[in-house]
Amino acid sequence: MEKYVQPHPLLLSNILAKIFSYLTEVELLPCVTVCHIWRSETHATLRKRITATISSVRLMKKFLARLESEPLKQITELTLKKMLIDLNPKEFSLLMSRISNSLRKLTIHTCLIHSMDPVHFLIRNAPYLTHITLDTLKTPPIGYESWFRHSLLPIYGSTTPRKPLCFPGVKYFEYMNYDNAFDAAETRLVSVIEAFPKLETLFAKNLKVDDPTTYLNMRMPQLQCLFVQMGVRPMRRVNEQLIRVFEALKLKLRHIRFQNVSEIMRPSVLQDWIQSHSETLRNLELEQIMDIIEVSISCFPLKLPNLHYLAVDRNFVKNINHILDMKYFPQLNKLEFRFQGTSNWIKIFPKTIAVHENVRDLEISYIDCTCFQKLLYGLPNLKILVLNHGNDNLLRIVFKNLTQLKSFSCHAEVEQLNEMTTAGITGINPGEDLRTCPYIGDLKLLSSLHLSFSSTPNSSILYKGILDCPTLQNLILVGLKVTYCLYASISCFVPMFFGLINEQLLIRLLHNS
Repeated sequence: MEKYVQPHPLLLSNILAKIFSYLTEVELLPCVTVCHIWRSETHATLRKRITATISSVRLMKKFLARLESEPLKQITELTLKKMLIDLNPKEFSLLMSRISNSLRKLTIHTCLIHSMDPVHFLIRNAPYLTHITLDTLKTPPIGYESWFRHSLLPIYGSTTPRKPLCFPGVKYFEYMNYDNAFDAAETRLVSVIEAFPKLETLFAKNLKVDDPTTYLNMRMPQLQCLFVQMGVRPMRRVNEQLIRVFEALKLKLRHIRFQNVSEIMRPSVLQDWIQSHSETLRNLELEQIMDIIEVSISCFPLKLPNLHYLAVDRNFVKNINHILDMKYFPQLNKLEFRFQGTSNWIKIFPKTIAVHENVRDLEISYIDCTCFQKLLYGLPNLKILVLNHGNDNLLRIVFKNLTQLKSFSCHAEVEQLNEMTTAGITGINPGEDLRTCPYIGDLKLLSSLHLSFSSTPNSSILYKGILDCPTLQNLILVGLKVTYCLYASISCFVPMFFGLINEQLLIRLLHNS
Protein backbone atom coordinates (compact mmCIF):
# COMPACT_ATOMS: atom_id res chain seq x y z
CA MET A 1 0.00 0.00 0.00
CA GLU A 2 1.42 3.28 -1.09
CA LYS A 3 1.95 5.89 1.57
CA TYR A 4 -0.04 9.10 1.11
CA VAL A 5 2.21 12.17 0.88
CA GLN A 6 0.52 15.41 1.83
CA PRO A 7 1.34 18.21 -0.65
CA HIS A 8 3.19 21.25 0.52
CA PRO A 9 0.82 24.06 1.67
CA LEU A 10 2.30 26.43 -0.92
CA LEU A 11 1.13 24.08 -3.68
CA LEU A 12 -2.54 24.14 -2.64
CA SER A 13 -4.79 26.31 -4.80
CA ASN A 14 -6.88 27.78 -2.02
CA ILE A 15 -3.81 28.88 -0.06
CA LEU A 16 -2.09 30.32 -3.13
CA ALA A 17 -5.24 32.21 -4.10
CA LYS A 18 -5.35 33.81 -0.66
CA ILE A 19 -1.67 34.78 -0.77
CA PHE A 20 -1.81 36.11 -4.33
CA SER A 21 -4.82 38.27 -3.50
CA TYR A 22 -2.51 40.49 -1.44
CA LEU A 23 0.00 41.00 -4.27
CA THR A 24 0.01 43.63 -7.00
CA GLU A 25 0.38 42.83 -10.69
CA VAL A 26 4.07 43.68 -10.58
CA GLU A 27 4.64 41.47 -7.55
CA LEU A 28 2.83 38.59 -9.25
CA LEU A 29 5.10 38.51 -12.30
CA PRO A 30 7.95 36.51 -10.68
CA CYS A 31 5.44 33.94 -9.43
CA VAL A 32 4.88 32.73 -12.99
CA THR A 33 8.40 31.32 -13.17
CA VAL A 34 8.25 29.18 -10.00
CA CYS A 35 6.32 26.13 -11.27
CA HIS A 36 3.29 25.23 -13.36
CA ILE A 37 0.98 25.29 -10.31
CA TRP A 38 2.05 28.82 -9.37
CA ARG A 39 1.82 29.92 -13.01
CA SER A 40 -1.72 28.57 -13.34
CA GLU A 41 -2.85 30.20 -10.08
CA THR A 42 -1.19 33.51 -11.01
CA HIS A 43 -3.07 33.61 -14.31
CA ALA A 44 -6.31 32.77 -12.52
CA THR A 45 -5.74 35.63 -10.07
CA LEU A 46 -5.04 38.13 -12.83
CA ARG A 47 -8.11 37.04 -14.81
CA LYS A 48 -10.32 37.92 -11.86
CA ARG A 49 -9.07 41.50 -11.72
CA ILE A 50 -10.60 44.19 -13.93
CA THR A 51 -10.12 47.93 -14.34
CA ALA A 52 -13.21 50.16 -14.40
CA THR A 53 -13.58 53.69 -15.80
CA ILE A 54 -16.98 55.20 -15.00
CA SER A 55 -18.09 58.48 -16.52
CA SER A 56 -21.89 58.24 -16.25
CA VAL A 57 -24.67 56.62 -14.25
CA ARG A 58 -25.33 54.29 -17.19
CA LEU A 59 -21.80 52.90 -17.00
CA MET A 60 -22.11 52.59 -13.24
CA LYS A 61 -25.20 50.43 -13.61
CA LYS A 62 -23.47 48.41 -16.31
CA PHE A 63 -20.54 47.58 -14.03
CA LEU A 64 -22.90 46.71 -11.18
CA ALA A 65 -24.76 44.30 -13.46
CA ARG A 66 -21.49 42.72 -14.57
CA LEU A 67 -20.38 42.21 -10.98
CA GLU A 68 -23.71 40.56 -10.21
CA SER A 69 -23.44 38.17 -13.15
CA GLU A 70 -19.73 37.45 -12.54
CA PRO A 71 -19.30 37.40 -8.74
CA LEU A 72 -15.68 36.21 -8.98
CA LYS A 73 -14.60 39.36 -10.83
CA GLN A 74 -12.83 42.01 -8.77
CA ILE A 75 -12.39 45.69 -9.60
CA THR A 76 -8.84 46.55 -8.56
CA GLU A 77 -8.61 49.98 -10.27
CA LEU A 78 -11.49 52.47 -10.38
CA THR A 79 -11.51 55.78 -12.26
CA LEU A 80 -14.43 58.21 -11.82
CA LYS A 81 -14.30 60.67 -14.69
CA LYS A 82 -16.43 63.69 -15.64
CA MET A 83 -19.58 62.79 -13.77
CA LEU A 84 -21.88 63.99 -11.00
CA ILE A 85 -21.11 61.50 -8.26
CA ASP A 86 -24.14 62.53 -6.20
CA LEU A 87 -26.50 62.24 -9.15
CA ASN A 88 -27.56 58.79 -8.03
CA PRO A 89 -26.25 58.17 -4.50
CA LYS A 90 -27.90 54.76 -4.17
CA GLU A 91 -26.03 53.17 -7.09
CA PHE A 92 -22.83 54.94 -6.11
CA SER A 93 -22.97 53.65 -2.52
CA LEU A 94 -23.79 50.17 -3.78
CA LEU A 95 -20.77 50.24 -6.08
CA MET A 96 -18.52 51.46 -3.27
CA SER A 97 -19.58 48.63 -0.96
CA ARG A 98 -19.26 46.04 -3.73
CA ILE A 99 -15.67 46.87 -4.71
CA SER A 100 -14.24 47.92 -1.33
CA ASN A 101 -12.67 44.52 -0.59
CA SER A 102 -10.71 44.38 -3.88
CA LEU A 103 -9.92 48.00 -4.77
CA ARG A 104 -6.25 48.96 -4.91
CA LYS A 105 -6.19 52.20 -6.95
CA LEU A 106 -8.76 55.01 -6.93
CA THR A 107 -8.72 57.97 -9.34
CA ILE A 108 -11.27 60.79 -9.25
CA HIS A 109 -10.89 63.03 -12.28
CA THR A 110 -12.87 66.26 -12.91
CA CYS A 111 -15.97 65.10 -11.05
CA LEU A 112 -18.51 67.24 -9.23
CA ILE A 113 -18.81 66.08 -5.63
CA HIS A 114 -21.22 67.64 -3.17
CA SER A 115 -20.28 65.35 -0.31
CA MET A 116 -17.13 63.27 0.16
CA ASP A 117 -18.82 60.86 2.59
CA PRO A 118 -19.20 58.00 0.04
CA VAL A 119 -15.55 58.38 -0.94
CA HIS A 120 -14.46 58.43 2.71
CA PHE A 121 -16.50 55.28 3.29
CA LEU A 122 -14.77 53.56 0.38
CA ILE A 123 -11.26 54.52 1.53
CA ARG A 124 -11.94 53.46 5.13
CA ASN A 125 -13.36 50.08 4.09
CA ALA A 126 -10.89 49.18 1.35
CA PRO A 127 -8.15 47.17 3.11
CA TYR A 128 -5.95 46.88 0.00
CA LEU A 129 -6.32 50.47 -1.26
CA THR A 130 -2.82 51.95 -1.57
CA HIS A 131 -3.07 54.52 -4.41
CA ILE A 132 -5.33 57.59 -4.49
CA THR A 133 -5.33 60.21 -7.25
CA LEU A 134 -7.65 63.18 -6.73
CA ASP A 135 -8.32 65.76 -9.43
CA THR A 136 -11.75 67.23 -8.72
CA LEU A 137 -11.44 70.93 -8.02
CA LYS A 138 -12.48 72.61 -11.23
CA THR A 139 -14.21 75.98 -11.71
CA PRO A 140 -17.82 75.24 -10.63
CA PRO A 141 -20.56 75.80 -13.20
CA ILE A 142 -23.43 78.15 -12.44
CA GLY A 143 -25.66 76.64 -9.79
CA TYR A 144 -23.00 74.27 -8.44
CA GLU A 145 -20.86 76.67 -6.39
CA SER A 146 -21.69 74.89 -3.12
CA TRP A 147 -20.39 71.60 -4.50
CA PHE A 148 -16.84 72.84 -4.01
CA ARG A 149 -17.14 73.59 -0.31
CA HIS A 150 -15.68 70.19 0.55
CA SER A 151 -12.41 68.53 -0.38
CA LEU A 152 -11.15 65.04 0.26
CA LEU A 153 -9.41 66.24 3.42
CA PRO A 154 -10.73 68.96 5.79
CA ILE A 155 -8.91 72.24 6.33
CA TYR A 156 -6.45 72.35 9.17
CA GLY A 157 -7.34 75.10 11.64
CA SER A 158 -10.79 75.65 10.15
CA THR A 159 -13.48 77.08 12.44
CA THR A 160 -16.01 74.60 11.07
CA PRO A 161 -16.21 71.27 12.91
CA ARG A 162 -14.32 68.48 11.19
CA LYS A 163 -14.05 64.76 11.70
CA PRO A 164 -10.59 63.26 12.12
CA LEU A 165 -9.63 61.25 9.05
CA CYS A 166 -6.93 58.59 9.01
CA PHE A 167 -6.24 56.17 6.18
CA PRO A 168 -3.18 54.16 7.31
CA GLY A 169 -3.18 51.81 4.31
CA VAL A 170 -2.66 54.47 1.63
CA LYS A 171 0.93 54.67 0.36
CA TYR A 172 0.50 56.87 -2.76
CA PHE A 173 -1.48 60.12 -2.82
CA GLU A 174 -1.71 62.50 -5.79
CA TYR A 175 -3.87 65.61 -5.75
CA MET A 176 -4.24 69.07 -7.27
CA ASN A 177 -5.20 72.47 -5.88
CA TYR A 178 -6.51 74.90 -8.49
CA ASP A 179 -5.68 78.58 -8.38
CA ASN A 180 -9.35 79.56 -8.62
CA ALA A 181 -10.65 77.03 -6.08
CA PHE A 182 -12.44 78.09 -2.92
CA ASP A 183 -10.35 78.19 0.25
CA ALA A 184 -12.50 75.48 1.78
CA ALA A 185 -11.72 73.20 -1.16
CA GLU A 186 -7.95 73.42 -0.77
CA THR A 187 -6.05 70.39 0.48
CA ARG A 188 -3.16 71.53 2.64
CA LEU A 189 -0.07 69.57 3.59
CA VAL A 190 -1.05 69.39 7.27
CA SER A 191 -4.23 67.53 6.39
CA VAL A 192 -2.27 65.12 4.19
CA ILE A 193 0.15 64.33 7.03
CA GLU A 194 -2.71 63.68 9.45
CA ALA A 195 -4.71 61.50 7.06
CA PHE A 196 -1.90 59.36 5.61
CA PRO A 197 0.60 58.44 8.35
CA LYS A 198 2.24 55.71 6.23
CA LEU A 199 2.48 57.65 2.98
CA GLU A 200 5.45 56.67 0.78
CA THR A 201 4.82 58.81 -2.33
CA LEU A 202 3.27 62.29 -2.44
CA PHE A 203 2.52 64.01 -5.76
CA ALA A 204 1.19 67.51 -5.08
CA LYS A 205 0.18 70.01 -7.75
CA ASN A 206 0.05 73.56 -6.38
CA LEU A 207 0.99 72.48 -2.87
CA LYS A 208 -0.49 74.68 -0.13
CA VAL A 209 1.41 74.94 3.17
CA ASP A 210 1.08 76.89 6.40
CA ASP A 211 3.74 78.57 8.51
CA PRO A 212 6.83 76.32 8.85
CA THR A 213 6.53 76.36 12.65
CA THR A 214 3.28 74.42 12.28
CA TYR A 215 5.24 71.38 11.11
CA LEU A 216 7.96 71.27 13.78
CA ASN A 217 6.32 68.39 15.66
CA MET A 218 5.04 66.56 12.57
CA ARG A 219 6.78 63.74 10.74
CA MET A 220 6.35 61.68 7.59
CA PRO A 221 8.65 58.76 8.49
CA GLN A 222 7.91 56.54 5.48
CA LEU A 223 7.84 59.20 2.75
CA GLN A 224 10.39 58.31 0.05
CA CYS A 225 9.19 60.12 -3.09
CA LEU A 226 8.18 63.79 -3.19
CA PHE A 227 6.87 65.33 -6.42
CA VAL A 228 5.90 69.01 -6.29
CA GLN A 229 4.47 70.63 -9.41
CA MET A 230 3.71 74.33 -9.05
CA GLY A 231 2.08 76.94 -11.31
CA VAL A 232 3.79 79.56 -13.48
CA ARG A 233 2.69 82.57 -11.42
CA PRO A 234 5.53 83.88 -9.18
CA MET A 235 3.59 83.41 -5.93
CA ARG A 236 2.69 79.82 -6.86
CA ARG A 237 6.18 78.48 -7.55
CA VAL A 238 8.49 76.45 -5.31
CA ASN A 239 9.75 79.05 -2.82
CA GLU A 240 11.76 79.29 0.37
CA GLN A 241 8.72 78.81 2.61
CA LEU A 242 8.08 75.44 1.00
CA ILE A 243 11.69 74.39 1.53
CA ARG A 244 11.55 75.49 5.18
CA VAL A 245 8.48 73.32 5.67
CA PHE A 246 10.30 70.30 4.26
CA GLU A 247 13.24 71.04 6.54
CA ALA A 248 10.92 71.09 9.57
CA LEU A 249 9.55 67.66 8.61
CA LYS A 250 13.10 66.21 8.58
CA LEU A 251 12.45 64.14 5.46
CA LYS A 252 14.81 61.46 4.15
CA LEU A 253 13.86 61.08 0.49
CA ARG A 254 14.93 58.73 -2.28
CA HIS A 255 13.25 60.62 -5.13
CA ILE A 256 12.76 64.40 -5.46
CA ARG A 257 11.01 66.16 -8.34
CA PHE A 258 10.42 69.92 -8.42
CA GLN A 259 8.72 71.76 -11.27
CA ASN A 260 8.83 75.59 -11.50
CA VAL A 261 11.16 77.09 -8.91
CA SER A 262 10.74 80.75 -7.94
CA GLU A 263 13.39 83.13 -9.25
CA ILE A 264 13.45 85.03 -5.95
CA MET A 265 14.51 81.97 -3.96
CA ARG A 266 18.18 81.93 -3.01
CA PRO A 267 19.95 79.05 -4.78
CA SER A 268 21.80 78.14 -1.60
CA VAL A 269 18.50 77.32 0.16
CA LEU A 270 17.55 74.71 -2.45
CA GLN A 271 21.12 73.46 -2.71
CA ASP A 272 21.52 72.91 1.06
CA TRP A 273 18.19 71.12 1.35
CA ILE A 274 18.95 68.71 -1.52
CA GLN A 275 22.44 68.12 -0.11
CA SER A 276 20.88 67.08 3.22
CA HIS A 277 19.53 63.96 1.45
CA SER A 278 22.96 62.86 0.22
CA GLU A 279 22.79 59.48 1.99
CA THR A 280 19.36 58.45 0.70
CA LEU A 281 18.71 60.30 -2.58
CA ARG A 282 18.65 58.10 -5.69
CA ASN A 283 16.66 60.19 -8.22
CA LEU A 284 16.60 63.97 -8.69
CA GLU A 285 14.47 65.94 -11.20
CA LEU A 286 14.51 69.74 -11.55
CA GLU A 287 12.33 71.26 -14.25
CA GLN A 288 11.15 74.68 -15.44
CA ILE A 289 8.34 74.91 -17.99
CA MET A 290 8.45 77.04 -21.12
CA ASP A 291 6.74 80.16 -19.71
CA ILE A 292 9.49 80.76 -17.14
CA ILE A 293 12.44 79.29 -19.00
CA GLU A 294 14.57 82.41 -18.49
CA VAL A 295 14.49 81.99 -14.69
CA SER A 296 17.95 80.84 -13.55
CA ILE A 297 18.36 78.98 -10.26
CA SER A 298 21.81 77.38 -10.18
CA CYS A 299 21.88 74.83 -7.38
CA PHE A 300 24.97 72.91 -8.51
CA PRO A 301 27.51 71.61 -7.58
CA LEU A 302 25.97 68.93 -5.37
CA LYS A 303 27.73 65.91 -3.91
CA LEU A 304 25.30 63.00 -3.95
CA PRO A 305 27.28 59.73 -3.77
CA ASN A 306 24.24 57.46 -4.21
CA LEU A 307 22.44 59.31 -7.02
CA HIS A 308 21.54 57.07 -10.00
CA TYR A 309 19.21 59.26 -12.08
CA LEU A 310 19.43 63.00 -12.75
CA ALA A 311 17.02 65.04 -14.91
CA VAL A 312 17.78 68.74 -15.01
CA ASP A 313 16.89 71.85 -17.02
CA ARG A 314 19.42 74.31 -18.37
CA ASN A 315 18.28 76.88 -15.76
CA PHE A 316 19.84 74.97 -12.89
CA VAL A 317 23.30 74.40 -14.44
CA LYS A 318 26.12 76.92 -14.87
CA ASN A 319 28.94 74.48 -15.62
CA ILE A 320 28.49 71.07 -17.24
CA ASN A 321 31.46 69.75 -15.26
CA HIS A 322 29.37 70.07 -12.08
CA ILE A 323 27.48 67.07 -13.46
CA LEU A 324 30.13 65.19 -15.46
CA ASP A 325 32.82 65.25 -12.78
CA MET A 326 32.61 61.90 -11.01
CA LYS A 327 33.44 63.37 -7.61
CA TYR A 328 29.90 64.82 -7.52
CA PHE A 329 27.78 61.85 -8.71
CA PRO A 330 30.00 58.73 -8.80
CA GLN A 331 27.06 56.28 -9.13
CA LEU A 332 25.14 58.21 -11.82
CA ASN A 333 24.06 55.94 -14.70
CA LYS A 334 21.10 57.79 -16.28
CA LEU A 335 21.21 61.46 -17.27
CA GLU A 336 18.47 63.59 -18.81
CA PHE A 337 18.98 67.19 -19.94
CA ARG A 338 15.61 68.90 -20.25
CA PHE A 339 16.81 71.94 -22.17
CA GLN A 340 14.48 74.09 -24.25
CA GLY A 341 14.81 75.59 -27.72
CA THR A 342 15.96 78.96 -26.32
CA SER A 343 18.67 77.44 -24.12
CA ASN A 344 22.21 78.73 -24.69
CA TRP A 345 24.30 75.59 -24.44
CA ILE A 346 27.72 77.04 -25.15
CA LYS A 347 27.73 79.06 -21.90
CA ILE A 348 27.82 75.96 -19.71
CA PHE A 349 30.63 74.17 -21.61
CA PRO A 350 34.14 75.08 -20.41
CA LYS A 351 37.23 74.48 -22.52
CA THR A 352 38.07 71.26 -20.65
CA ILE A 353 35.27 68.71 -20.27
CA ALA A 354 35.25 66.22 -17.39
CA VAL A 355 34.65 62.54 -18.14
CA HIS A 356 31.98 60.40 -16.43
CA GLU A 357 32.53 56.72 -17.15
CA ASN A 358 29.45 55.32 -15.39
CA VAL A 359 26.66 57.06 -17.35
CA ARG A 360 25.07 54.53 -19.69
CA ASP A 361 21.75 56.23 -20.52
CA LEU A 362 21.34 59.78 -21.93
CA GLU A 363 18.26 61.73 -23.04
CA ILE A 364 18.73 65.22 -24.45
CA SER A 365 16.83 67.94 -26.33
CA TYR A 366 17.62 71.04 -28.39
CA ILE A 367 21.40 70.75 -28.60
CA ASP A 368 23.70 72.05 -31.33
CA CYS A 369 26.40 69.94 -32.98
CA THR A 370 29.44 71.54 -31.31
CA CYS A 371 28.10 71.11 -27.78
CA PHE A 372 26.82 67.61 -28.59
CA GLN A 373 30.29 66.46 -29.61
CA LYS A 374 31.77 67.87 -26.41
CA LEU A 375 29.10 66.17 -24.33
CA LEU A 376 29.73 62.78 -25.97
CA TYR A 377 33.43 63.17 -25.17
CA GLY A 378 32.49 63.41 -21.49
CA LEU A 379 30.24 60.31 -21.73
CA PRO A 380 32.38 57.66 -23.45
CA ASN A 381 30.41 54.58 -22.31
CA LEU A 382 26.88 55.40 -23.49
CA LYS A 383 24.69 52.40 -24.36
CA ILE A 384 21.24 54.08 -24.56
CA LEU A 385 20.56 57.43 -26.26
CA VAL A 386 17.29 59.34 -26.70
CA LEU A 387 17.68 62.38 -28.96
CA ASN A 388 14.71 64.77 -29.05
CA HIS A 389 14.48 67.38 -31.82
CA GLY A 390 17.10 65.51 -33.80
CA ASN A 391 18.38 66.33 -37.30
CA ASP A 392 20.75 64.84 -39.87
CA ASN A 393 23.86 66.56 -38.51
CA LEU A 394 23.28 65.18 -35.02
CA LEU A 395 22.63 61.72 -36.47
CA ARG A 396 25.98 61.69 -38.24
CA ILE A 397 27.72 62.54 -34.96
CA VAL A 398 25.93 59.64 -33.27
CA PHE A 399 26.79 57.13 -36.01
CA LYS A 400 30.43 58.21 -36.01
CA ASN A 401 31.16 58.43 -32.29
CA LEU A 402 28.74 56.00 -30.59
CA THR A 403 29.26 52.72 -32.39
CA GLN A 404 28.75 50.87 -29.09
CA LEU A 405 25.09 51.98 -28.75
CA LYS A 406 22.54 49.25 -28.00
CA SER A 407 19.38 51.39 -28.00
CA PHE A 408 18.78 54.57 -30.00
CA SER A 409 15.70 56.81 -30.27
CA CYS A 410 15.47 59.98 -32.34
CA HIS A 411 12.37 62.17 -32.49
CA ALA A 412 11.90 65.04 -34.95
CA GLU A 413 9.41 67.85 -34.41
CA VAL A 414 7.11 69.30 -37.06
CA GLU A 415 8.09 72.92 -36.48
CA GLN A 416 11.87 72.51 -36.72
CA LEU A 417 13.70 73.62 -39.87
CA ASN A 418 16.58 71.10 -39.86
CA GLU A 419 14.65 67.88 -39.70
CA MET A 420 15.64 64.24 -39.71
CA THR A 421 15.58 62.70 -43.21
CA THR A 422 16.43 59.40 -44.87
CA ALA A 423 19.78 60.89 -45.92
CA GLY A 424 20.78 61.23 -42.28
CA ILE A 425 19.76 57.63 -41.54
CA THR A 426 21.22 55.93 -44.62
CA GLY A 427 24.17 58.25 -45.39
CA ILE A 428 23.01 58.50 -49.02
CA ASN A 429 22.07 61.94 -50.30
CA PRO A 430 19.07 62.32 -52.67
CA GLY A 431 19.99 61.62 -56.27
CA GLU A 432 23.18 59.75 -55.34
CA ASP A 433 23.99 56.06 -55.15
CA LEU A 434 27.18 56.10 -53.08
CA ARG A 435 27.22 56.41 -49.30
CA THR A 436 29.32 59.41 -48.29
CA CYS A 437 28.48 59.82 -44.57
CA PRO A 438 28.24 57.67 -41.44
CA TYR A 439 24.92 55.83 -41.29
CA ILE A 440 22.74 53.64 -39.07
CA GLY A 441 24.58 50.48 -40.17
CA ASP A 442 27.70 51.65 -38.32
CA LEU A 443 25.96 50.80 -35.02
CA LYS A 444 26.95 47.13 -35.05
CA LEU A 445 25.62 46.40 -31.55
CA LEU A 446 22.24 48.15 -31.94
CA SER A 447 19.31 46.03 -30.71
CA SER A 448 16.52 48.64 -30.41
CA LEU A 449 15.73 51.52 -32.80
CA HIS A 450 12.91 54.09 -32.55
CA LEU A 451 12.61 56.80 -35.22
CA SER A 452 9.86 59.48 -35.32
CA PHE A 453 9.73 61.51 -38.54
CA SER A 454 8.06 64.91 -38.91
CA SER A 455 7.58 64.36 -42.68
CA THR A 456 7.08 61.13 -44.57
CA PRO A 457 10.49 59.78 -45.71
CA ASN A 458 11.28 57.57 -48.70
CA SER A 459 10.75 54.11 -47.27
CA SER A 460 12.40 52.30 -50.20
CA ILE A 461 15.71 54.01 -49.36
CA LEU A 462 15.30 53.91 -45.59
CA TYR A 463 15.18 50.13 -45.24
CA LYS A 464 18.54 49.77 -47.04
CA GLY A 465 20.23 51.37 -44.06
CA ILE A 466 18.14 49.66 -41.37
CA LEU A 467 18.82 46.17 -42.73
CA ASP A 468 22.55 46.72 -42.23
CA CYS A 469 22.09 46.49 -38.43
CA PRO A 470 22.82 42.79 -37.80
CA THR A 471 21.76 42.71 -34.13
CA LEU A 472 18.51 44.73 -34.42
CA GLN A 473 15.62 43.11 -32.51
CA ASN A 474 13.09 45.92 -31.93
CA LEU A 475 12.12 48.57 -34.48
CA ILE A 476 9.54 51.36 -34.17
CA LEU A 477 8.97 53.78 -37.07
CA VAL A 478 6.58 56.70 -36.53
CA GLY A 479 5.38 58.86 -39.42
CA LEU A 480 6.43 56.33 -42.06
CA LYS A 481 4.20 55.09 -44.87
CA VAL A 482 4.90 51.37 -44.93
CA THR A 483 4.61 49.49 -48.20
CA TYR A 484 4.25 45.74 -48.40
CA CYS A 485 7.77 45.43 -49.83
CA LEU A 486 9.23 47.32 -46.88
CA TYR A 487 7.14 45.39 -44.36
CA ALA A 488 8.09 42.02 -45.84
CA SER A 489 11.78 42.97 -45.95
CA ILE A 490 11.95 44.23 -42.39
CA SER A 491 9.54 41.84 -40.63
CA CYS A 492 11.53 38.80 -41.72
CA PHE A 493 14.69 40.42 -40.39
CA VAL A 494 13.54 42.27 -37.26
CA PRO A 495 11.51 40.20 -34.73
CA MET A 496 9.61 43.20 -33.36
CA PHE A 497 8.59 45.72 -36.06
CA PHE A 498 5.96 48.41 -35.47
CA GLY A 499 5.06 50.90 -38.22
CA LEU A 500 2.56 53.50 -37.07
CA ILE A 501 0.75 53.94 -40.38
CA ASN A 502 -2.77 53.64 -41.71
CA GLU A 503 -4.48 51.12 -39.42
CA GLN A 504 -6.27 49.18 -42.17
CA LEU A 505 -3.07 48.87 -44.21
CA LEU A 506 -1.14 47.59 -41.19
CA ILE A 507 -3.84 44.99 -40.46
CA ARG A 508 -3.79 43.89 -44.10
CA LEU A 509 0.01 43.57 -44.07
CA LEU A 510 -0.09 41.55 -40.85
CA HIS A 511 -2.77 39.28 -42.31
CA ASN A 512 -0.87 38.69 -45.55
CA SER A 513 2.34 37.90 -43.70
